[in-house]
Amino acid sequence: MDTSPPLISPALPYKDRRVGLIVFGVFQIFLGGVAAMFVPLLLVGAALTPAQAGAPMGLRQLGPAMLVYAGMALWFIWMGVGSCMTRRWARALTLIFSWSWLIVGLLGTMFFCFLLPEMEEQFNQMSQQAQPAGAAPVPGLAMVAIVVAVVAITVIYILLPLSLVLFYRSRHVKATCEARCPESSWTDAVPLPLLALALWQGFSACWFLAMPIIYNGALPIFGRILTGPSGAVFCFVLAAFLGWCAWGTFSRRITAWWATVVLLVLAAISNTVTFSTIELPVLYEAMGYAPAQIEQIMKYNFFTPSAMTLMGTVGLLPYVLLLLWVKRYFRPALPA
Repeated sequence: MDTSPPLISPALPYKDRRVGLIVFGVFQIFLGGVAAMFVPLLLVGAALTPAQAGAPMGLRQLGPAMLVYAGMALWFIWMGVGSCMTRRWARALTLIFSWSWLIVGLLGTMFFCFLLPEMEEQFNQMSQQAQPAGAAPVPGLAMVAIVVAVVAITVIYILLPLSLVLFYRSRHVKATCEARCPESSWTDAVPLPLLALALWQGFSACWFLAMPIIYNGALPIFGRILTGPSGAVFCFVLAAFLGWCAWGTFSRRITAWWATVVLLVLAAISNTVTFSTIELPVLYEAMGYAPAQIEQIMKYNFFTPSAMTLMGTVGLLPYVLLLLWVKRYFRPALPA
């Protein structure tokens, strides 16, 4: 993740990148402002949804998206201010986030391309239904929409994070932050790849804590869907377990590494079993969606059970590769 030398002495020659840190910091603050705008827009869009389009989305359905956009807004603004102040922690956390953003974007783009044939077919059907009776279909309309979507995805999920990665991984940027902020930061306690794993574990723990509220406690596991109190309890157990893993990873405890490996193996098996036995409408119903909402979602659903299984399994691959990479940073277990 961070291929620059572990430490650069400010006494060595380097190019001062303070102006660049301010420019990229302002850019991140702008991204935070854009993300914050989507929170009220989601509410307005749900309120203006016509009745014939299905049951309106409630806070439970809008909650995940609103939570993500609010979190992104806070994160980008916080990182932007830290970058303008040339803080070490801002560079480290921005680099971790940008790498994660880029990897997720690359995987998402691959799945988008995998689903292109089915998406093009459904878009053609939608455009024909929207046209007046007897009107000839517009040739190439689906391809134009797909090209626009590909360009937007490339810019948002590849080019933007790539630009942040290329700037913040520079040894000159690192040296500038160390020279202008000589005090040691908490992000210096462990190598960046190890810090990235701990942060992802902590983020996953927070997400499981929120699931009983935003997803009605619905938790698909090994071909079953836990709901209500049982699902909430299991979510809290997983949150506590992942929280312990995050603390253990930051403390370089090898037991935390092995615990994460076991959890990933179980998650891959559970994902395969679940999406080969449970239909998506059943899962949406357990999550609290109304029948009209489920019908509307499934009408434009491009994910078959096999695609969901593949997406869930391949989505764990970066986590696995990161685990294998950081194993050398963990301390061996003490003899009994």
